[in-house]
Amino acid sequence: KWQFETPSDKSQLNKVYKYRLSFELDKNNRKNRSIISEVKEKAESGDPVAQYYYAKYAPMVERDPDFNPTMWLYKSAQQGIADAQYELAEKLLEGEGCEEDKEKAISWLIQSASGNLGRSQFKLAKLFFKVDDKEKAYFWLDKAIESNDSEIALELAEYLHELNDPKYPLDLIIKQLNEADLDKFSY
Repeated sequence: KWQFETPSDKSQLNKVYKYRLSFELDKNNRKNRSIISEVKEKAESGDPVAQYYYAKYAPMVERDPDFNPTMWLYKSAQQGIADAQYELAEKLLEGEGCEEDKEKAISWLIQSASGNLGRSQFKLAKLFFKVDDKEKAYFWLDKAIESNDSEIALELAEYLHELNDPKYPLDLIIKQLNEADLDKFSY
């Protein structure tokens, strides 16, 4: 498990190390196309998890230029899949694969955040800080911290540090990082 310690030299607090992990499926690999075909079949039969995975991974192998993963995210989100609700909200905020609609995006974020998805809680906090609604921003920021969502742990710690709010002292930031389940990531 990773351990974060306060550097003795406070000037070192501004150093940030970021890693981005990604992968792509080979479009020409028959096995990948076969797996996606199976997922598509389940998605078309109404399986919300399959709909989410089809939206997420089919664009890597799908040859149809009109394929719209946002439609599949919507179907999955309607059935309560928090990750799909979050990603649909992201698409709505950007107008990617759909018309931009911030109200609907916030509604989907609230649904997924209510399911304790730390990414949604953190996104809501940042959005509410942007519009200067501090009460809602702090509410969702506290929820994001409590979620111990390892996917946002590093970004959240950086955000808390930059926020420079006495409510979130450095010890809390370090505690947040130490409690996050970073072990599931391999580098």
